[in-house]
Amino acid sequence: MAKIFLILLTLTTLKSFAQKNDNELLSADKKFAALSYSKGVGVAFEEYLAEDAVFLSTTPLPIEGKKEFMKLFANTKSTVIWQPTGSFKEIGSKSGYTYGLSKWIYPIADSLSFSYYVYHTSWLKDKSDKWKVITDIGTEITLDKFSLVSKDKFKYTKLAKPIIEKTLKEAKCKVVYFSFESDRKGTVPAILVKPIKGDTKTVVFYQHGIGDDYNKEYFLEEAKKLAEKGIASLLIDAPFKRNGNSYIENGGMKDAEILENNCVEWLQAVNILPELNIKTNNFVFVGQSYGARVAALMPYLDSRFKKIIIVNGIYNYAEWMQSTTVNQIVQFRKTISAEDYKNYIKSVANYDASIYLNKKNNLDFYFQVSEIDENLSEYDFLSCYEMTNSKKKFTRYDSNHSLSKKAVEDRINQILFWSNENTSR
Repeated sequence: MAKIFLILLTLTTLKSFAQKNDNELLSADKKFAALSYSKGVGVAFEEYLAEDAVFLSTTPLPIEGKKEFMKLFANTKSTVIWQPTGSFKEIGSKSGYTYGLSKWIYPIADSLSFSYYVYHTSWLKDKSDKWKVITDIGTEITLDKFSLVSKDKFKYTKLAKPIIEKTLKEAKCKVVYFSFESDRKGTVPAILVKPIKGDTKTVVFYQHGIGDDYNKEYFLEEAKKLAEKGIASLLIDAPFKRNGNSYIENGGMKDAEILENNCVEWLQAVNILPELNIKTNNFVFVGQSYGARVAALMPYLDSRFKKIIIVNGIYNYAEWMQSTTVNQIVQFRKTISAEDYKNYIKSVANYDASIYLNKKNNLDFYFQVSEIDENLSEYDFLSCYEMTNSKKKFTRYDSNHSLSKKAVEDRINQILFWSNENTSR
């Protein structure tokens, strides 16, 4: 009887304790992370640390007490971001713990570098019923380092000529549907939207994302509005939209091939512009979702690209694939074999613009990001944004991955600002 009672007691205790992902505790850690990003890591730890907190990391001995702990942040120039990925807390308990991923970003000479950790934070409610950190444990982890793919991979031999299919004259713009032969495979469908008359001040290049709703016409209405302001736009279908190739194939490694082909075709498209009576070299590249990877890589391939708009996307793709908690990628990591996954990361990592954008440059980035995004977490976006060593800014929107009308207005205004800035010099 005593043994049965002991077993029942053990099971009851385990059931009681194993309350995973407690919303109250996860919320406390998220607020902790948000304060760190907005006010600085020192301010955040000053607010959330218990007086007798203990820190365990790379130091030989534990750091005990809030006063000693805070010395770590006295002169730090690091930006610290993190995301809790789980928690455990007994129902009704005033203690528990969270765990997740963190990234410390810091300057070294003219570059930005980072350290990457998994962490475990223990929490205890104080007398005022506020959650306080009593133990923080960080374990540094490493990701493989890669070199940016050579520009030679993007060379092309075919001097593309536009094959015009139809031209539509609207009240305030002209829409030209045309195609050109891809240097790699097939024919590239494209659209040029330009002003009815007058000189073109700027050209905007739009790369759409992935999904049934995305193609070369995704930004068409926006392009027409820009044409009214003297700005032309070029829109093309990405390779996966034209050929029906899957974006990611287990072991197939088509991703890098698609991205490379897409960039080569944009380089071809740029050189078609004079034949379409567009002579300006004031360029803006807009990349949405997947297109962010293309947009960020284009300045590396063509120095005329100085202004980049990232719409709900990131370009530190290989890192994101290994660290994101977005469900579809989590499931992908579970289904692909370890060897195929390793080969896949290796195949795409060299195409990450993050390899060169952490170095100080003369580019100008504008990020637009939704607060309710099924594809990117706050951590995912900040991990990319903070490693961008350029002039930069971002705007958040209370919307989903497709963003809102306000985002379109803001994007148009930003393009107009850049266009006027370029032409007034």
